[in-house]
Amino acid sequence: MLLELVVIFIIVFIVRFVTALSGGGGLIILPVLIMLGLPPSEAISTNRFGTLATNFSIIKLHQHKQVRWDLAFKYAVPSLIGALLGTFVILYINQDLYEKLIGIAILFALIFILRGKHLGLEEHTGVHRNVVVSWLSACVAGFLSSVFGLVGIWFTFVFLYLGLTFIKTAGTRKVIGVIIQASSLIVLIVAGFVNWPVALMLFVANGLGGWFGAIWGLKIGNVWVKRLFLLLAAISALKIMFF
Repeated sequence: MLLELVVIFIIVFIVRFVTALSGGGGLIILPVLIMLGLPPSEAISTNRFGTLATNFSIIKLHQHKQVRWDLAFKYAVPSLIGALLGTFVILYINQDLYEKLIGIAILFALIFILRGKHLGLEEHTGVHRNVVVSWLSACVAGFLSSVFGLVGIWFTFVFLYLGLTFIKTAGTRKVIGVIIQASSLIVLIVAGFVNWPVALMLFVANGLGGWFGAIWGLKIGNVWVKRLFLLLAAISALKIMFF
């Protein structure tokens, strides 16, 4: 078990360093946890506890004015509603089906980004979106984040839709991530879905990797963050579905 925990720490630190701003770290971490023998629901729940530490990077992103606090709090309520609904799905869904759905959901989500060549590279602060559609999108993102455990992926789509860049999207979605992860974790912990030795190792690795990764991501810019996001998402989805 000790060797497995060390391997998890190394993998998670590297993954979070590389994906701190692009999102998609869970796309790699989840398959690793599943391959190590954790059932999908337990892997999702354990990873959710560990990813709380990645939100320390909000401090660094705020210092660089890459967090839209107004949008984060505006969409916190619908996101939370969706997240709580999704949490109960985790408790009852068939595990084999669950694993395949994770991969399928990721591939469909990638189509959205691939269609927009310049999506997320420039901020469009004057973009006006339908309020109902925006709130529903946040609610759906919260639901999918709970069911599939990929908070960064789904809320990236929401804030790109609202006109933010990839880096500013990263900072803003992390605020919502704290809210929905903490709330849904209460249910999952009570249900006994968290593997604590693995969860604590994930917490430390996520915190360190996310902090230093945020510093690196701010230096390389939106273009490379987007490329990393697309690459990691595609590889991980295929791995979950076929290997």
